[in-house]
Amino acid sequence: MKGKILEKLEILDIADNGKSITKHNGLVIFVEKAMPGDIVDVLITRKTSSYLEGRVVQRHKDSDHRTEAFCRHFGLCGGCKWQDMDYSAQLFFKQKQVTDAMERLGKIENPVVLPIIGSNTIKYYRNKLDYSFSDKKWLNREQLSNLDEY
Repeated sequence: MKGKILEKLEILDIADNGKSITKHNGLVIFVEKAMPGDIVDVLITRKTSSYLEGRVVQRHKDSDHRTEAFCRHFGLCGGCKWQDMDYSAQLFFKQKQVTDAMERLGKIENPVVLPIIGSNTIKYYRNKLDYSFSDKKWLNREQLSNLDEY
């Protein structure tokens, strides 16, 4: 299954670490750079006994939640996973994650979860900085699209 492209899958939900969830033949697939409502082709990059992982190779339909990211570094630095998702949808899916975790992991039936209170400031408020170090050259988007030159 690894290396195979699965076509026109609908992204159903979000998972931890900025990944989304779809299913194929009853098997859960964690997908990078997709959001619920997207219809995508997914390249399978990892297979385990209980799930698959993949990345989007083509988007056929954009989610209604999709919006333009405001930061020019979005998608490169990894600091903001859902900046291209409408803020109200971010709040909905984050609340859903809390409820799902309490039910599935905490084994709490019908947990009482208070609504998330959204911020009035939805841009430029994050204080997270990730610094990665490597002995390999950092490639920008243009260079990544022309990998055969490197």
